[in-house]
Amino acid sequence: MLIIIELFYVVWLDVEGMLIVTEGMKYMETERLKLMPPSMGLQPQLLEAIVESQSELSVYLPWVPFALTEEESIEDMKRAIHKFDSFEGELRHLIIEKRSGRLVGS
Repeated sequence: MLIIIELFYVVWLDVEGMLIVTEGMKYMETERLKLMPPSMGLQPQLLEAIVESQSELSVYLPWVPFALTEEESIEDMKRAIHKFDSFEGELRHLIIEKRSGRLVGS
């Protein structure tokens, strides 16, 4: 199942509790996961995950029924890329499992 986390601000704290600024970073990672900006290369995986998980997601996210077509998915990813690049509005990230390269969340 795809996990969707809607983030408006992404912050990291280092081991001493100091805030690390994320503006301008290409991605963030842990030992297991990589948090990446939106990407047209990952759009097909995101659409597939939304379609597979639509019954669970639609309970909480009213936009799911409108995100089930290839065309809408591509347009949504383009909007997400624009917002990310201009650092405005919702800054969506894609969560990738490093070992498999699989999209596991957004």
